Amino acid sequence: MFENQRAPSIFVLLLSEMNRKPSLIAIFLTIFIDLIGFGIVIPLLPFYALDYQASALEVTLLSTVFSLMQFIFAPFWGSLSDRFGRRPILLFSIVGNLVSYTVFAFAGSLWVLFLSRIMAGTFSANFGAAQAYIADITTQENRSKGMGLVGAAFGLGFIFGPAIGGILSPYGFEVPGLAAVGLCLVNLFFAWFFLPESYPKEAREKAPRQKTAKPGPLTLFRNVLILKTDRKHTFTLIMFFFLTVLAHAVYESTFALLMATQMKFDARQVGYLFTLVGVTTAVIQGGLIGKLTQYFGSRKLIVTGLLLASAALLILPLNTAGSLSLLIAVTVLYALGLALFSPSANALISTSAGEHEQGKVMGISQGFASLGRIIGPIWGGLAFGTLGPAAPFHSSAALMILSLALTWWYFSKEPAQVHHPKKESA
Repeated sequence: MFENQRAPSIFVLLLSEMNRKPSLIAIFLTIFIDLIGFGIVIPLLPFYALDYQASALEVTLLSTVFSLMQFIFAPFWGSLSDRFGRRPILLFSIVGNLVSYTVFAFAGSLWVLFLSRIMAGTFSANFGAAQAYIADITTQENRSKGMGLVGAAFGLGFIFGPAIGGILSPYGFEVPGLAAVGLCLVNLFFAWFFLPESYPKEAREKAPRQKTAKPGPLTLFRNVLILKTDRKHTFTLIMFFFLTVLAHAVYESTFALLMATQMKFDARQVGYLFTLVGVTTAVIQGGLIGKLTQYFGSRKLIVTGLLLASAALLILPLNTAGSLSLLIAVTVLYALGLALFSPSANALISTSAGEHEQGKVMGISQGFASLGRIIGPIWGGLAFGTLGPAAPFHSSAALMILSLALTWWYFSKEPAQVHHPKKESA
């Protein structure tokens, strides 16, 4: 069970299993390099769009169209990886991201910028396949640490990516875009030669034959309705994960706007704040999440993470004086909350899925996460422009509290074995 296993850090796990399971290193580096490119672009988007006289709503819609494509394609890529393997899906997505960053770098108008985000969302909808890869190569009792590996890659990507984007932004927004293109080329080379297939053909042939999901929201809703009937535990977990991602999307899409309009920060300073989020995430998910799960259990980590994130969202817009020390403290508090929540929630979702449907279930989960990232920026932009700068963050806190209430109810009703799976037999 999660609570009773000795749990070294992600980095110790990587080093100790390098010879026995080099695929851990390969998938970590593949995700990490991919997310550096993603992190380079994110802090720049509001400033890039404002150069084209975009409104607050149009700025947040850049996040919406990205997430819309993820919403449409996440179940498709996840299901496709169950049928054809994880490696070809991951390689194809890297190539697609390379093209999207090229379009971003040379966008000469707002509509081309939107086109680049549409392409990026389509090919970045591969995290269901990446999480399924982790599930393929970890045991159930190590699943939380494995999902923490993805979180650590996120964190490290957000350490280096936003910092690189911020440093290069004074030379023109095309320069960070081209840096992301270069990273995609490095990633493609590395993955091609060093990323093995985690779900071999023999295992796919033994799995029950399922029709590959077509891209589209109807597929996602049909699949989740099936989950509601067959796997109520998984369905409920995905729902409170969705609420939390929705809250985070409101925050993420309006944070840079708050910094730019209320505190007069520039792209470089916002990039450094995102880097701080990455450092916090990497420390928790890369070094501590295993031991924290061991000592406290995934339930307590999820509840604590939601409480910390809610508190940060309530405090952030109250910093009207622009105190840098308070801003840093609140940013760390929020990042800490999300770093505790995400790998624990993803691990529970993964362990509730069947052996041969990891890609499908994680794709559904990421599809609903993308749905949250569609709705969140739209509401964030409208609330920021009509109700005031504090409204998006306070409404985001309310969503976190709602997720906390649902989580608390779920843990009180569901049997403990759902959250503490038995050790796999040798």
